[in-house]
Amino acid sequence: MAANKMNNKLDYFKMLDYTPPVLPKELEAFPDRVAEVYVGKTIFITGGSGFLGRVLIEKILRKSPDVKHIYMLLRPKKGKDPRQRVEELFNSPKISLVITRIGLVNRRLVPLTEEVGLCD
Repeated sequence: MAANKMNNKLDYFKMLDYTPPVLPKELEAFPDRVAEVYVGKTIFITGGSGFLGRVLIEKILRKSPDVKHIYMLLRPKKGKDPRQRVEELFNSPKISLVITRIGLVNRRLVPLTEEVGLCD
């Protein structure tokens, strides 16, 4: 019984190994207008250290390497200051791949440490 559950888990993990479909040549010929929008722009992101934030930042840096700056609102969390949290982001595999591809991301990705809560 335990071996059967283990096999089911392994099958599930195999299903998670997703490879994106290959696009037809006609679709590859279309320009990436989303990437064009961010060229030379400054972007402000909240929640950039979460899963979706990391995916968004990676996508912007990969598809639009000419973005001027990405400002991220970060708070100290789990005893780490925002700069340390950005370093963790840089060490993630996806962002590391982008860094090796376009370089100097740390000059574009700027952490902001202000509190945006209501005053008493």
